[in-house]
Amino acid sequence: MPAALIPIRVFRAAPADGLAWLAVALAGLMLLPAEAALRSIWLAPWCEEAVCRWGLQAPLARRLGQRTAVLLSALVFGLAHLLFARGPADAWRAAATALPAAWIGVVFARSGRLAPCAAWHAGFNLLWLTA
Repeated sequence: MPAALIPIRVFRAAPADGLAWLAVALAGLMLLPAEAALRSIWLAPWCEEAVCRWGLQAPLARRLGQRTAVLLSALVFGLAHLLFARGPADAWRAAATALPAAWIGVVFARSGRLAPCAAWHAGFNLLWLTA
């Protein structure tokens, strides 16, 4: 097989959500300082989504149902960000993270996978940091 065909084959085999996350992550590297991109685009989405979706939403869904689990995990996500607010404006922005967290919770409820959640989270962080 010619070497030039390998990237095309890998590209076709990669899931769309993984490619979406990779595109956002690369955009983050181009638009943000390296430290901010590493923290907010590469690490935080994966770590926060693993905790929120696998550690909180999935167990809640088994006990209380998907809709309640999505709402509760979004509220907890917003409250967790509220803990780091430094003033009233920060508090409003932190509380507002519950809205995209609810959307990401729906994505997790439908897919059961972490990659699309991390892709959405990284995308929201990138928008937030470059706006």
